[in-house]
Amino acid sequence: MAYKNQQVPKPISFFQDAYCDEKGVKQIIRLILSKFVRRQPGRSDNDWTNMWLDLQSLLEKAFFFIDLEYVLMEFCRGLLKAGKFSLARNYLKGVGSVSLANDKAENLVIQAAREYFFSASSLSSSEVSSFYLSNTSIGVILA
Repeated sequence: MAYKNQQVPKPISFFQDAYCDEKGVKQIIRLILSKFVRRQPGRSDNDWTNMWLDLQSLLEKAFFFIDLEYVLMEFCRGLLKAGKFSLARNYLKGVGSVSLANDKAENLVIQAAREYFFSASSLSSSEVSSFYLSNTSIGVILA
């Protein structure tokens, strides 16, 4: 499960009282995804699919009060940060019964583009090029 594998320590009492701290739970979800991206760059699409399934399980069993759309947004943000543009494109369209509104998906892509551009050493860097080429097709999907 995502929580255990990403080493985000919390006592059992946290889960018992989690419904009282929605903001804290959202922070935990972001932390799990952040650690997932950083600990092993270049994860496979299968690893990401398993993470999505783990997050869904975590929501069903412990954090049922958290909106699945929020988790999908954070998951897509993680995919974009990890450079998994093709997979992000698929998830941005929606998964199962949850999907993102076009404006929310567009904002995620724009935020990721800003991060890539502002952290690049130059506009001709490979990161900027790969992001631009990959997200040209994301833009077509979102239109």
